[in-house]
Amino acid sequence: MINNSKNKKATTSKKGTNQVGIGIIVMAVLLLLGAIFIDDSNPNSKANYLDNKKNNSLGYPEESYIFYLNDTDIGRQKKVTENFPNIELGSKEEYNTIYIGNNFRLNANPFTSNPYSFDLNIDKPEDVNSILVYFKSDRISGENPVDITFGDILVQSQMDSRDSPVKIYITKDINYSNKMTFEIQKPKGYDVFNWNKLDVLDLKIVEVRQNKANNLKQFDFEVEKLDLERAYIELVVSCDEVVEISPSIKVKVNDYIISDSNPLCTSKNSRISADIPLSVLKSNKNRIEFETEGYYKMAYSFNKIYFNDEETYKFNINNFNDIIDIVMYGDFDKEIIDMKINGQIMTLKNDEIKSIIPYLRYGKNEIKFLTKPLEIEEFVIEKNEFAYGWIRA
Repeated sequence: MINNSKNKKATTSKKGTNQVGIGIIVMAVLLLLGAIFIDDSNPNSKANYLDNKKNNSLGYPEESYIFYLNDTDIGRQKKVTENFPNIELGSKEEYNTIYIGNNFRLNANPFTSNPYSFDLNIDKPEDVNSILVYFKSDRISGENPVDITFGDILVQSQMDSRDSPVKIYITKDINYSNKMTFEIQKPKGYDVFNWNKLDVLDLKIVEVRQNKANNLKQFDFEVEKLDLERAYIELVVSCDEVVEISPSIKVKVNDYIISDSNPLCTSKNSRISADIPLSVLKSNKNRIEFETEGYYKMAYSFNKIYFNDEETYKFNINNFNDIIDIVMYGDFDKEIIDMKINGQIMTLKNDEIKSIIPYLRYGKNEIKFLTKPLEIEEFVIEKNEFAYGWIRA
């Protein structure tokens, strides 16, 4: 009896094991068939929608699109830079010898002196920056200085025989016709035998000329003031010929001075940046001016910083008769975004397509993007020939 019972239990256990094994095999087959025959693709996938769209008779985008937005930054700054070619501002100084005189002697005693005078004519004196007077001196006796009069300008030159040559600058009251006079001052005291004597040798007069027509340059430009946050000018000045005493560069926009700075050269180029007050700019034509008394090779750029705070857009639907469904989808730099359509809050994933026809109305519709900042590569609302999927708010 005991042996029969053991044999029966063994048979029952073996049968149960076989049934479990068969069940596992059947389950595996069912799962395999399910994977083959069951289409588990997401019906709300934008990729599926666009693929179906290719196989249907929807019109071209301009026929099916109700609202289209692309390449839009919401709540972000955007810099727009316009670069302009190199210009030469001002002109180089030209040195021209305009007078070479004979040697002469100046005498003076306590009672009298013998000045030496001559006339100096200068063509186009408005283009002359300065007059340089060069000469050598040989003092015969005395120590008093020489007075040089140029028109109404009196210049004193304290000289002795070691001053060779003497260089004197004259920078103002330069006219077409100028009288120049050299006169040695009378000696101090009243000794009739005390004389000042000086020989003036190798007299040469040089004009420093500059064409001032290039000292001022003007350019016109236009600017879109909508959403403009900041505007500024950048100058890049070549330092090849800039010295420590180089004159400033004055920059004006619409007659408003935004900069009057000297280039500071510590490298090959010097940069000057100047903001333009937005109140100075006009919506139509604007004018920028560069002015200097020096000479510069430079380029400039006009930089504009825009802030796109337009978060609400509007579109019209004038007829629902030929519309079966309306869907929306898009590409943006967020996985999911929040928005309002006619005041109703919705979300949209980057890979999602949604039917929105229940949220729309006749006439003007409004869409507002709540997620910011947001970079929209493409956002589409379009009509569809068939009712798409199911609606999810």
